[in-house]
Amino acid sequence: MNCKGLITVDVGRHKEECSLNIICCTMKWVLSVMLFAVAMASAQRFDERSDKGTIDNNVLDEASGIAASHTNANILWTHNDSGDKPRLFAMTYDAHVVGEYAIEGATNRDWEDICIGVGPKDGIQYIYVGEIGDNDAVYDTKSIYRIPEPTVSDEQNFTQQNISGAEKITFVYPDGKRDAETLMLDPITKDLYIVSKREDSVRVYRLPYPQSTTSVITAEYVVSLPLTYIVAGDISPDGREILLKNYTNVYYFTRGYKQPLKSAFTQQPVIIPYEQEPQGEAICFDAKGDGFFTTSETTPLKIPAHVYYYSRATDMGVLSPTDYNDRNVNIDAIYPNPSYKDFTIKFSLLKEGKVSLDVADVKGNTISLMAERPLQSGSHSVQLSTSMLSSGTYSAKLKLGKNIVHKEFLVVK
Repeated sequence: MNCKGLITVDVGRHKEECSLNIICCTMKWVLSVMLFAVAMASAQRFDERSDKGTIDNNVLDEASGIAASHTNANILWTHNDSGDKPRLFAMTYDAHVVGEYAIEGATNRDWEDICIGVGPKDGIQYIYVGEIGDNDAVYDTKSIYRIPEPTVSDEQNFTQQNISGAEKITFVYPDGKRDAETLMLDPITKDLYIVSKREDSVRVYRLPYPQSTTSVITAEYVVSLPLTYIVAGDISPDGREILLKNYTNVYYFTRGYKQPLKSAFTQQPVIIPYEQEPQGEAICFDAKGDGFFTTSETTPLKIPAHVYYYSRATDMGVLSPTDYNDRNVNIDAIYPNPSYKDFTIKFSLLKEGKVSLDVADVKGNTISLMAERPLQSGSHSVQLSTSMLSSGTYSAKLKLGKNIVHKEFLVVK
């Protein structure tokens, strides 16, 4: 639309000249706000998952991150967890691995997540790989590798190739050593975000653009979230939606027009449909933001890893967190599992209320681990000694009002 020129508007007996440019831009702004409102109305609902296929390369057995290419059609990028070679895998949307790409000059101490997007040079898409895992919180510095994305075809024969030109972004946290498994790129600001994993209320950190590759950066603390064991996340291609996941739930945030990401994180998230995977530690939007993918590691029991897809639903209804069952309470983790000694049961509340926690065996015999008591929103944990339990499978039942969630665990003696 060409917005140059002047028009004359009659207002009663007065004539005022108005810039057509102003009117056009105002119309564009109103239209963009309306379209964004429509998008947000539909954004909060996703369909149940569809199975896109089993990952067909046995070398890719600990997929710990996933990202959708914006330039290579129908391509997902992923990588193995700690201890593997410094390499990336390209696979199609239906889980067919078409390439292995070694990153020259890199190491894989503990790669935990991957994201794709803009960077220092316009017109180039970059892959960001987060060497941010630190289970025991012993490493002072963490790293992110930034690599120009290579060209890949979803129809190519399996290819092995070296990638040069990787840059290393090194950073420290402002408040001590931490374990993290979530790396995200804001396409609007080019800032990188890291979400810690193990705290009762995980922490969000920012590496503002431009990120130095020659000196150690101190990450900026952004906000704490009443969630725990966050293992993956992604920001939509338009920057307006955020996904965070732990092993059992996917949390969905929306971001308003020109809203800082920190402010978006202060909203109460919606928990959207997600079926738990054996060890699901990867999530990403597709290239158009029409839905999201998840995948998991291959477990010690050799359960194969699948690629799953959750498409955006076609209806336009807006959901609140209470529109899904069991949305205000969740058992985030029971660990170690299995165990012969003691368990820690971590759970989170999206609103305050009276909560009870019971443990039952397969015959229905119940032990009250925590009688009903009022608790604030946020993350909580309870210790369970196996001295009162025999070997077998048990189920923890957490209740908040009408919301009830269950999670199984195994006692081995």
